[in-house]
Amino acid sequence: MSDCGLTDCFEDAVALNEPCYFCDNKHTIGFKEHYYFCPSCSAIYTFMIVYRKSCEHITNKTPVIERPPWYKEHRKKPYILNNNWGSSRMCSICNKHVRADGW
Repeated sequence: MSDCGLTDCFEDAVALNEPCYFCDNKHTIGFKEHYYFCPSCSAIYTFMIVYRKSCEHITNKTPVIERPPWYKEHRKKPYILNNNWGSSRMCSICNKHVRADGW
């Protein structure tokens, strides 16, 4: 089995009483202090501070996605696409620039 980089993250996994942002599953898992994993839709996301946005879809309660949900019907809510190159990110609805960083 290949190491996807997340295997060491699950050592500190904690069951959360917060519903998934995408599918409302009540059984999410928290790891690495700031990340959420939903076993129902497979989304991995975190919430960051939004410094600058170019559209009305994004708020401070919009997650930055590391792995989107499996199913298209769960991807209808806006989220911030993480490009993994610093703090330059995009809105999932309109592809406009979003600056988000830190927790």
